[in-house]
Amino acid sequence: MAPNQYEIEVLLASADESSQSLLNSVAGQLGPLAGLALGQTTASDKSVEAVAILTSPSFIRAFIVDNEMLPRLFSDEWDESENSWHEVEPPSLDDAVDQWTSDIFDIRQDRDTGFWTLSVVWHDREDAARWAMMLVSAVNTHIREKDQGEAARAIKYLTDQLDQTNNMAIQQAIYALIETQMKTEMLTSVRNDYALRVLGPAVMPDEDHYEYPKRGFLIFLGIIAGLSAGAMVAFIRDYQLASRNMQN
Repeated sequence: MAPNQYEIEVLLASADESSQSLLNSVAGQLGPLAGLALGQTTASDKSVEAVAILTSPSFIRAFIVDNEMLPRLFSDEWDESENSWHEVEPPSLDDAVDQWTSDIFDIRQDRDTGFWTLSVVWHDREDAARWAMMLVSAVNTHIREKDQGEAARAIKYLTDQLDQTNNMAIQQAIYALIETQMKTEMLTSVRNDYALRVLGPAVMPDEDHYEYPKRGFLIFLGIIAGLSAGAMVAFIRDYQLASRNMQN
């Protein structure tokens, strides 16, 4: 019989828009030039970007490799005592990604509230809760480090451009853009929940509070199976009796 499956959920929201609006205030005043430099980035864009990354095969592959999850995902094929696979050809990363996206991981948005629900379904409650929170941390770190590097490169580029012009208006625009990029650098340094903010962290359920299989559904199936078997036995018995009567 298949092991019980537990569903762990994490409630998420876009990262604080108030801090992001501070970064966008200058862009609104400088028009297309600022928009070009900042890429028209908003907090909402960050959450959408985070969800896209969470569902991308490259991120999932890296997450599985970085956390050495293959033996956990394919525990039936892993020899814990020998620290090796039973088969000559072990499960591949592609196999792991397919299992992860089809059976284990899901993320969905409530259109009314805009909140996201990240869920992990697995037979080990501790693994499921740990993986769910690790996913949020990993995607926030991924986007934060990317933005940090982009801001540093933008500051260097803008500083170089500043040295090449004597036009006061252009200098003021560049100073404003540098200030904006410095604020981005600051946010990447102080805000851990950079793209997705945790509203409801993962909570490990009690052992008997599993998601699958549903106990009531199993009972229902058992009743149906019992009735079907009884009907089949009665049919066969009646058929045999009718056959003997016909022969006599």
